[in-house]
Amino acid sequence: MNETPAAAPADVKSFAVYYRKQMERNPFGEHGTDFKVLDFHYMGNHDADSVDGLFALLNGATETPNPLGSDQWQHLIRQGVTDHTSMSVGDVAVDRDTKEAFRCDSFGWTKLTTVEGMRR
Repeated sequence: MNETPAAAPADVKSFAVYYRKQMERNPFGEHGTDFKVLDFHYMGNHDADSVDGLFALLNGATETPNPLGSDQWQHLIRQGVTDHTSMSVGDVAVDRDTKEAFRCDSFGWTKLTTVEGMRR
């Protein structure tokens, strides 16, 4: 008997995750909202119910371990891909369906107005 794989719950979204290349440098300037992929490292696509859920996943605050803590990602991080495993202020999440981009802030998120060079 062939079983059809279960579809993902409707409330799960797929996000493309981008981490800043250097923690000490703010690629957005003082108050900028332009997202330029060249200032970031692509850290894969990850599923969550919202950007807040994505933040929790990438900070080890869920039952599912942070996928960026895997041996593969840790090897890349040690190679200088980025200098952090957990999502931090200034990192970006892009909803792959709506193409809306959000910058992680000290408290909450800022919706970005311009997205240049995003992976699909």
